[in-house]
Amino acid sequence: MSVNKLHLLDPRCKGNDNDTHLIIQFAYDSCGTYIKKKSSDLTRFINILRDDPEPYKTSSLITRAQRQVNMRIICDVEGVGIANVFIDPNTSVASSTFKGKTILEANLELYEDRTYSTLVPYGTAKEVMFSERLFFAARARDSSKEIAIESCRATSKYKTCSKFDKKYEFISNGCPIDDTVRLTPNSVGSLDQKRFSIKTFTMINYGVDDTVWVMCSFLTCDQSNTQSACNSINSQDCGSPTVGKRRKRSATDVVTQAFMEVQI
Repeated sequence: MSVNKLHLLDPRCKGNDNDTHLIIQFAYDSCGTYIKKKSSDLTRFINILRDDPEPYKTSSLITRAQRQVNMRIICDVEGVGIANVFIDPNTSVASSTFKGKTILEANLELYEDRTYSTLVPYGTAKEVMFSERLFFAARARDSSKEIAIESCRATSKYKTCSKFDKKYEFISNGCPIDDTVRLTPNSVGSLDQKRFSIKTFTMINYGVDDTVWVMCSFLTCDQSNTQSACNSINSQDCGSPTVGKRRKRSATDVVTQAFMEVQI
């Protein structure tokens, strides 16, 4: 493997090689290194040396290939005063707290398989392999509503804190962008849910682990409104050249965003 393919959490931080070794140097506060306080006099600095797998397509933000190198670099430093000096500037502005509460009009659900019989519990990161598909469902809170998937995108849960932190959109304006996305047609009487699946992927650039946030934007509309944005999205032909334009929403159409994490 070429050493040019190896880098730290910040992909700009690469090393050099001599005849026998790879040499990479970085400061405690650079290249995406993160700090973990172990005790009052012990500080741990952590980074990861990894390679870039082949992107799914040219210039793609995702991959469906395994990495060859994923090496954690841990440096424990003893001594009081290292990485634990903080200041608290007086901004002369009184701190205020505003608190509100709302209920999402739709939820994003992840299921174990194509039967959609077993729901992955909320708060649980489903562990999957690249050979598997992910089975999602968008469900309206009110079963009398129609739901449509407006867009879905993915991003790394843990960032590299660099320009490489980007979002991967795989559904846009109700149509697949990723060629592995499969939209399941609504069955009779089930307009309050919309199902889709996608082949497992991970972001090429991510932080301390490859957990992926999947975020979707939904529309919920009155089922009786045949002119609603939901009806327009769900009845469109994604192969049509007119697809891709934002639909006009009625006053009763509601936009909801929901997300969940997936552990690759």
